[in-house]
Amino acid sequence: MMRNSKNTPISSSAMHYVNHNFGDWELETRHMTRIEKSIYLDMRTNYLKDGKPFTSDVDLLAHRLSCNSDNERKALEIILKDKFKLDKRTKSYKHTAWETTLKNYRARNWENSTNDTTGSSDVTTDDSNTISNTPLTDAQRKAKSRDAEKIMRQQLSDIGVDSTGTKGMTKLRKLFDIHQHKINSNNNNIATCHSESHAKRSYNYKT
Repeated sequence: MMRNSKNTPISSSAMHYVNHNFGDWELETRHMTRIEKSIYLDMRTNYLKDGKPFTSDVDLLAHRLSCNSDNERKALEIILKDKFKLDKRTKSYKHTAWETTLKNYRARNWENSTNDTTGSSDVTTDDSNTISNTPLTDAQRKAKSRDAEKIMRQQLSDIGVDSTGTKGMTKLRKLFDIHQHKINSNNNNIATCHSESHAKRSYNYKT
């Protein structure tokens, strides 16, 4: 199992490494102050590392992100309004593009429960002495397979591919792999449109 620097197990649904596209980042954050950019980068790291949305408790979130000064707290609050959606049902702040990133990661890694994803040194480490050899139970394997199937069928549906007639994970995986490039392009377009819409709103506001 992957572990962080404190030797604490990390959920397999979380990410251990993510590419940083400078152009996309500049586009998404060009309207932010330096304080906002710093906090937003920390938010991105924690969101993807933990693999889940942020708590709607802003006081607790500010504490977890070390936003202690008034300026840092104000920056956090404006970022939440600008970049996140509050899910009242789950009492959490969700980021559309980051949710897509996590969904893609889980779909690509559905076959690997706890094994050999190499983490970056500043986020996670792969300690060969701490890898768990405990096999998954039948219930855990079935639950993991159902989750992976749901994600793949949804992403195929998003690009107009009907997978209802495809039975079994082997055939579904083949169908998913055939359309992998189009799925990736679609997800990238969603994330880009999300970033551009925020940038456009900021530009219109300033003018």
